[in-house]
Amino acid sequence: MTIQCHGWPVFVTVLPALLWPVSAIAGDRTDHARAAGRRTALVFEASASHGSITSSGTVIQYRNGTQRATWRMLSVMDHARTRRGQVGRAISTRWLHGWVRTGDGNLKATQVNRYAAMTVTVRTGPASGLFSVDVERRYRRNVYVLREHLELRMPCRTARLLWRDERMIRARPGISYHVDRWTDRFVEMTFSGRRFALVDAPDLSGMDVFVGRLINRRVAPRRSCRIVLELDDHRNHLAVYAARCKRHWYPPSPRILRDRRFRRRGEVVENHVLFRVGQGPVVVKRRFPRGFDAAVVFTDHADQSAPGPLRALLLGRSDATIEHPVGGFIGNGLHLTKTLFARGGPSPQMDDPGVRALAGRAATKGIEFGPHSATPRRDSRLATEQALKLFSGLGHTWIDHQPDTNCEAYSCRGWRRSSPFFLADLLFKSGFRYVWTGQDVRLRGGRLDMFQPLKWRFRPSILFPFQVSAGGRGVLWLWRSVWYYRTPASLDRGLSQAHLDRLATQHGLFIAHTYLDDHHPPGHRRHRMALVLRRAGIYVLHPAFRLVLARLGAAQRSGRIWVPSLGELADYLVVWNRIFVQPLSRNRFLVRNPSTHAIKGLVVTIGAHVTHVSGPAASSVRILRSGPTSLLELNVPASDSVIVTFDRDV
Repeated sequence: MTIQCHGWPVFVTVLPALLWPVSAIAGDRTDHARAAGRRTALVFEASASHGSITSSGTVIQYRNGTQRATWRMLSVMDHARTRRGQVGRAISTRWLHGWVRTGDGNLKATQVNRYAAMTVTVRTGPASGLFSVDVERRYRRNVYVLREHLELRMPCRTARLLWRDERMIRARPGISYHVDRWTDRFVEMTFSGRRFALVDAPDLSGMDVFVGRLINRRVAPRRSCRIVLELDDHRNHLAVYAARCKRHWYPPSPRILRDRRFRRRGEVVENHVLFRVGQGPVVVKRRFPRGFDAAVVFTDHADQSAPGPLRALLLGRSDATIEHPVGGFIGNGLHLTKTLFARGGPSPQMDDPGVRALAGRAATKGIEFGPHSATPRRDSRLATEQALKLFSGLGHTWIDHQPDTNCEAYSCRGWRRSSPFFLADLLFKSGFRYVWTGQDVRLRGGRLDMFQPLKWRFRPSILFPFQVSAGGRGVLWLWRSVWYYRTPASLDRGLSQAHLDRLATQHGLFIAHTYLDDHHPPGHRRHRMALVLRRAGIYVLHPAFRLVLARLGAAQRSGRIWVPSLGELADYLVVWNRIFVQPLSRNRFLVRNPSTHAIKGLVVTIGAHVTHVSGPAASSVRILRSGPTSLLELNVPASDSVIVTFDRDV
């Protein structure tokens, strides 16, 4: 007997196990049906004007006119009772089955283990050819999460995806491609002339895409696509802490991995994934605002800071004023995250009234100030709380000083609620949201891009969320940087025009761990590292450093490279991460912002030649670039949506 299934002629009596859709749709007994004692799989259908969804056993099919898509979903939940080790670990991996029809016509299936319940709902979308997969995790106990995945497997011949350098690439069979949190999710698959696309999946921890044969021979078609939606994965948030707090920093203490997120009993987490069946334009959001291709961020540590060199760093010369800078960061229109000690530093810093006045005025020019711990020494909770008040209104980034000796450092004992040095709650209460992990990423060969797009399976853990504490309700975002303490000549070579152009071409991000106001005098063993020099009693910038800042200023004015502070970058990305882009037709799309903060300068890429665009007045939508791939810029108010209509050349 021959069955025609989705364009595949199959002789069931000869090859009964080659294609999983055949056995499922024909009503053969599946493994799950046997386990439940059923002879046949029940079929449910959810219908709407925009298509219908049917379920048979573990197989889901969406049909809209002549277009259809078929897939299966595998849920993975891996939890443990402890922050480290295997105590109470529970791993459950199951094909979703037992689909039921809800009152509003959607299909729902639930997987439960002793720690959590994962409910997956498939519902028709708001426009023809669209449907969504909504995932809800409800926690039954306090638990630490290792993995929570939803894996989709479907027949396909080819696939292309939006890669970490924000180019559309074709997936090569046999290679697993990892898409990180800060790259928009778009995957388009083809089979027998049909197209099936994942068009958006905001607020995911990550995503893996694989084209080729599957490992499970019983269910593998001849060619399959596998999309792993990483709802949460411990490999995407690699935080560490110092094993011991010592009197002397050298040799450094061993680092212990802290990568599992805590979830409270009763907590509910939701994710929404949108799919399209049939052809349509590529509509994705770009990583950086206002059309910038890349970003360079300086996070400067306080160890070498003093009042005169600090003024030179910001204004070009220590005798310049905020109103009339002659260079430096402010003079070149660049922003910076600069940390200082509240007191007790090698030179007066925030304990100097002049420095505090300078910081207050420089903050109005985009310079962010934050604490580099309260002091260079070990501090109590009370001392830290008092120090945080000095930085109120100046920024919301914290950088640890020497985690091996400063016990209150977040990457030492500051994250642990049971420690007398616990400070995470103080940071959150004082308005600090972004905390350095104490880790630096290694980049080789003069590369600047922390996303490293040439490594297919690389996981760039650059900025990721962690609870303030186990059981706490606040969230701190942890970030990593690149060690960049260099001589003036080396800094000039590392940030040369060629390297900056390559960073812009790769649409990359570079967060530098620096000591820019190093001013060691001649004769000092570190004088060769000095970027600030003293001439006739006035501090000025080294000529090579002036060239670097001028080069970055020109790149920012040309619209290629954005130079924000760390807080400015993170503020934008945290809202960007939740933005949902939903195509409605071939010339309309919706942008939804569920955040309580507005987003300005959002850039959307459209794979079409756009000639005219319109939207609500509040969105200020405009065309940045028109061509085979067009760029649109718009604003989206907080907790609101914007519908954009565009005309395109055929």
